Amino acid sequence: MLWGALGERFRTSLFGVPSLWVAGSVVLWWASRWIDGLLDETSSPLPFETTVDSSRALLGAVASGTIAAASVVFSLTLVAIQLSSSAYSSRVLRTFLRDRFQQNMMGLVVGTFFYSLLVLRDVRGPLEQGGDANIPSVSVSIAILLALAAILALLASISHTARSVRVSSVSSAIRLDTRQTIREQFGAPGHVEGAGGVSPNAFDVQAPGVIPSPLRVADEASRSDAGSHVGVLARDAAASTDPAADPGEPDLVVDCHLGGWIQQISIDALVDALVAGSTVRLEVGVGTYVFEGSTLCSVWSPPADGGPEIVDQMRSAVRIGGERTLQQDVCFGLTMLEDIALRALSPGINDPNTAQAIIPMLGELLLEILANPQPPSRTLIRGVTVSRPAAPRYLDYLEVAFGQIVGATSSYDEVRLTLERTLDSVGHELVRRGWGSPSAMADLDEMLARVRDSGAACAGGPGSDQASGG
Repeated sequence: MLWGALGERFRTSLFGVPSLWVAGSVVLWWASRWIDGLLDETSSPLPFETTVDSSRALLGAVASGTIAAASVVFSLTLVAIQLSSSAYSSRVLRTFLRDRFQQNMMGLVVGTFFYSLLVLRDVRGPLEQGGDANIPSVSVSIAILLALAAILALLASISHTARSVRVSSVSSAIRLDTRQTIREQFGAPGHVEGAGGVSPNAFDVQAPGVIPSPLRVADEASRSDAGSHVGVLARDAAASTDPAADPGEPDLVVDCHLGGWIQQISIDALVDALVAGSTVRLEVGVGTYVFEGSTLCSVWSPPADGGPEIVDQMRSAVRIGGERTLQQDVCFGLTMLEDIALRALSPGINDPNTAQAIIPMLGELLLEILANPQPPSRTLIRGVTVSRPAAPRYLDYLEVAFGQIVGATSSYDEVRLTLERTLDSVGHELVRRGWGSPSAMADLDEMLARVRDSGAACAGGPGSDQASGG
């Protein structure tokens, strides 16, 4: 998990990849210097000759030109970041910071600059340092080729930046990253447990919104009153009287050593810290903010198990950082796409067409979530029972993706119709592909009913006012 966090910081840094290019330029300088040492002026394979003055002029021009090009590339990146932050959301900045193409373009320009400085140091005239002239023809030729590549990189960077600030490019990048996270956490859609999909011991560490969400509480309370199934409050009351679900006061409570966002949770690390027969209840989920000193998990262990060193091991299983990431946080990707749609529907921007383009992307991601069986809220992994107080349900993910959009469509009938069609299409695809479980279809119908009720309320509001006025 530590290497994953370091890898994420490397990917979202504008320093990591360019620093590798600088290191590569040092290696290239050493190799070209070695080749120049093997050749003399008479055996040089190059089609042109250089002098000390011309070499210094060329290398100086390359160094000054590439550092100017580097400033242009960095300026373009900052402009793209500023535009995306104002037009979409500050949360999508990570998409530009993770742009590997732009990082490589920066690295090529900076590496060319540093390589030219190293080669310029090797150029000596006949009256310098003992009278031995040194004209590294191969190294100078490579510097010229790198300068040409840097110019092309500058043009490519301008073209790439112009494409990357488009809403289609931003949303597609977020969609692809989120789909990858979904498949890493839940498996490919329609998988069979134990047959190339998620392990039978899969455990949902997500925390979509507030668990349980307000919509889910109202839904399950109403269904409980109707006698369809036990609601959240009824389940909690039953769990409090079930010895297996509520084993009493915990033997160990692990708290946070710092506050921040839960970025990763390693269930394997939690299990490895305990002995068989133990029970651990996870009190937090990925994507939630925790206070310093708040509870991470509660442990019930056999008498043979114990020791304060377990606390450090279990704390290390939960990665806390200053911001949310997409390493395990499926709902963060849904939130970023929802942010773009909400910003487009805001009065200041008023761009419903963008929202209509984002909603089907959210539907595609929810199709992958609804197509997978929900991991249990309580499971046994290598003899250790792992549980959480309230495991997320399909309805929670639906509300994270569409909950705020439903409230923002009061003035946009076309957007609301797009949302209805998208939810209908998700349900149709689940049935057609044989992936729709009863719970997934029920939660999808609940969200669809909410969207239709919202449309009916908007349509009925003005009419009722007119009727009362008449």
